[in-house]
Amino acid sequence: MEQKSSQFRLYSHPDKLLVSHLERVGSLSRDIILKKKLSIGEFIDIEILSDIIYFIGATHDFGKASKYFQEYLLEKDPIKKIKLKSCHETRHGLLSAIFTYYITKTYLENISKDKDEYYSILPIISFLVVKRHHGNIGNSLKEINELHEILTDKNLITIITSQINSIDEDEIKNILDKLLHYNLNDFSKFKKDYVEIMKEIDSEFMELLKIQKKQMLFYYFLTLLLYSILIDSDKNDAIGASPVVRENIRKGVVDEFKINKFHKNINLVDNIRNEIYKEVNQKIEKMDLEDKIYLLNVPTGTGKTLTSFSFAVKLKNKIQSEKGYNPRIIYSLPFLSIIDQNYSVIEEIISTQYENISSNTLLKHHHLSEIFYKTSEEEYESNKSLFLVEGWNSEIVITSFIQFFHGIISNKNRSLRKFHNIANSIVILDEIQTIPHKYWKLLNESLKFFSKYYNTYFIIVTATAPLIFDLQKNEIKNLLENHEKYYKQLNRIKLNLNLEKEVNFEEFKNIVLDDILTRNDKSFLIVLNTINSSKELFNFLKMNTNGSSDDYYYLSSNIIPLDRLDRIRKIKTDNKRKIIVSTQVIEAGVDIDIDIIYRDLAPLDSINQVAGRCNRNFSSNEKGEVNVYIIKDEKNDRLFYNYIYEGFLINKTLETLKGKKIIEEQDFFKLINDYFLSVKESSSEQISREILENLYKLEFKETGNFKLIENDYEKIDIFIEINEDAKKIWDEYTEILEIKDPILKKNKFLKIKKSFNDYIISISKNKADDVIFNDRMGYVPLSRLDYKYDLETGYKSEYSPLII
Repeated sequence: MEQKSSQFRLYSHPDKLLVSHLERVGSLSRDIILKKKLSIGEFIDIEILSDIIYFIGATHDFGKASKYFQEYLLEKDPIKKIKLKSCHETRHGLLSAIFTYYITKTYLENISKDKDEYYSILPIISFLVVKRHHGNIGNSLKEINELHEILTDKNLITIITSQINSIDEDEIKNILDKLLHYNLNDFSKFKKDYVEIMKEIDSEFMELLKIQKKQMLFYYFLTLLLYSILIDSDKNDAIGASPVVRENIRKGVVDEFKINKFHKNINLVDNIRNEIYKEVNQKIEKMDLEDKIYLLNVPTGTGKTLTSFSFAVKLKNKIQSEKGYNPRIIYSLPFLSIIDQNYSVIEEIISTQYENISSNTLLKHHHLSEIFYKTSEEEYESNKSLFLVEGWNSEIVITSFIQFFHGIISNKNRSLRKFHNIANSIVILDEIQTIPHKYWKLLNESLKFFSKYYNTYFIIVTATAPLIFDLQKNEIKNLLENHEKYYKQLNRIKLNLNLEKEVNFEEFKNIVLDDILTRNDKSFLIVLNTINSSKELFNFLKMNTNGSSDDYYYLSSNIIPLDRLDRIRKIKTDNKRKIIVSTQVIEAGVDIDIDIIYRDLAPLDSINQVAGRCNRNFSSNEKGEVNVYIIKDEKNDRLFYNYIYEGFLINKTLETLKGKKIIEEQDFFKLINDYFLSVKESSSEQISREILENLYKLEFKETGNFKLIENDYEKIDIFIEINEDAKKIWDEYTEILEIKDPILKKNKFLKIKKSFNDYIISISKNKADDVIFNDRMGYVPLSRLDYKYDLETGYKSEYSPLII
């Protein structure tokens, strides 16, 4: 604990002096922004912006100087402490924000910038950032309206007055003398004029209306940059995290790995992989670093992971050499199964350079990942590990689309802390076609802003390139001179379309069964649109194949993650004949190779993705088959695709496939392009435009309308106590729930979070009435496992189709 002195006696945290905290947060904030290479000179001078962020950091906890907060902070009695915390006078966010506004406004007046177009908004942005630095950032106009209500309520004004009058003037003068310059350390002036300052903030309503009319993303992304830097610096100092130095990656590390790993049994697919890899990586020497959005559009199974990662590593080294900064590599994917798969590949690559891979070199982050962080010098405790993991403090980050896209379009404190670490990065967006078309316009505008102003490079990786960016308008640069030729060279599979009429589910089950029994040397994958139909088919096939020696696998989100990932690993290494029944969880990126696939009708890009699991490595001289049917749920007189897919995308798929019976793989490229062109021409940009309007208006809370995963029903997490290991984890969890200290409780849970989540499934809440544990959690104990959970097909519920 820092000791008081004659000058400084106020604390920001139980073990930290207020002056030290403010000084460090201000300095950390300024250091972060000065290390960034931002191209925002047409709007704001970076030196002035670095002063602004310093002032934000150095004043963000000004309100903690009140005697009310100090009494609360130093109170030892837990009951009295809770009572003090609930007092309005104890809260410090609003008072701090008002003071920050005053300081930044005065600073800009002193340098004659307070009337300039892009600078005049900085004080109100500073106010918004500080006011909500302990929570989620709110809508700008609502925050001003709340201040207006305070100004018209004598009781509320009295609270602010009491807080200011309770501050020790001598000590706050000492603090401000130490922290501030530019004639900004006059607390007595602030104390005299604070009501007028609040009225001035209230009048900023008109300034906000002006910027709304400009329809610019600059103000939104600038606010998030300042907010992200503040909350990251604040948490950094509060927990005492030591600086982490990212480890560099050798330029040729992927080349060396590839030479050592792949040099035998070369076939046509291997030749195409090598050709793509060579063409893309040779571009790096002559490429113009002013181009920042790239497309790698190649067929499934042609080495996208190695090629894109190798290109990113070489691009990183080129930027270091020519631009003078070190971008981190962020590899983002849509599904957990392929995140883990790609992480393993990249870990294997990096192990050729580092024998022991530390978290500051390679990091995996998604909602189920382990909260653990270590370097070669230190293994961090849970709260510091959480800080470093969620802040993406690593050279290479493997993460989910949810983590990435909600890290730039959100109002959530926890999501946005890493925002500033996305700036100046190289981002690989793999399987980009999984992004709903209604967000294409939003992502187009957002990623173009990041690339132009925040010097972020994007590598868009896909086998079915959606038209998010326009090649003809040079919005994106193709890494291949003629990517269509690679599609033409491959003819591994054929698509058999059975779309003339609907097929009842009972009939479909027998079609699949007959084929499995007839072609008993082939492996099969059947992908259905609902959990219940997939479970029913799996049980039907097992029961009617007379206990054959074939290996049967079932995959869906109805089984716990631990088993799901284990089954995918087994499928990849199993050399026996395989019969796999799955929902869409298996579609994109999962590296398996199957002879024959059956697929319930889905959007064409989904059909193409599952086709990528068929004869993937050209291991069979015969063509693989993908058989597509329109399957009807006769029990409910409804088509299964209607349970989960938009009618618009299904209609576009049927239009594109109209009149076709068999499609060869070499024709897929044109087919997919026709499909996406039709989607783009016919789809509405309304949702994207509405969200963009919210961004222009600094209506941060409305970013909640951006949802990559849509749920039409309320879900609940269920812990499945599948074995004794799970029982031990659940017992530990219930013990943690009894801990009164919230910080200790959080740190204890972080230690078991990864293992705990391994046994969690999410289901519709109306299917969990008999397993509810509390408001947020369900629980199936080991003693009831037989009644509520099948070890092969997962959670047992009454008939009602569930999406993946």
